[in-house]
Amino acid sequence: MTSQWKWSDIDLSECSSTAPSEVPDTAGIYIWRVKVGADLDPYVTTSDFIKLLQEQLERPTGVLPKSLLGTTVQIGEIAIGGGKLSPEKTDFISEQYGTHQSRTNMMKFCQTLDQFAPVVYVGKSLNLKTRISQHLQGQTDLKDYVYSALHRQWKDLYLSYLELPKDHVSEDQEVTNRLLGVLEMVAQLALAPHGVKRKG
Repeated sequence: MTSQWKWSDIDLSECSSTAPSEVPDTAGIYIWRVKVGADLDPYVTTSDFIKLLQEQLERPTGVLPKSLLGTTVQIGEIAIGGGKLSPEKTDFISEQYGTHQSRTNMMKFCQTLDQFAPVVYVGKSLNLKTRISQHLQGQTDLKDYVYSALHRQWKDLYLSYLELPKDHVSEDQEVTNRLLGVLEMVAQLALAPHGVKRKG
């Protein structure tokens, strides 16, 4: 028997201003998370590849003053989490691991880390399609947070959503919304404990 509590993942590489067609217009929880290997390109030079990798490792995945989420937080000029490769490891990649095939392998490894990727934001909605479209169209603070504070774009993120099973949807929308609020907070605390700063 298939569980009703099943997350669906969406790659936003070809993102438009509306939610992808597969997102349902029903109640549920959704999560935005970082693609670890999003900007890596094995066809560039080794030095440029290392630069892209360093930039990805240094970018924060959360900025605490915005009261949003992230397993890496930044307070003023101090970023907690992430950082540079050591000079020794950078030299090794440059000298011993500098072929196109090697860069491809490194990129593929980084992409395997996507299943453990840091969570940027957890949300809830009585209508997932509508709410996600609002984010994509910039009708909420999330787009500015992603683009300006995190220096990322939608294509750098995965979207995961969990449709609330029909037998948990109450005829009273307030009851359903309160249940979603509980699930949202559980997801926040479980997935991004260092950056959670929300009431509830």
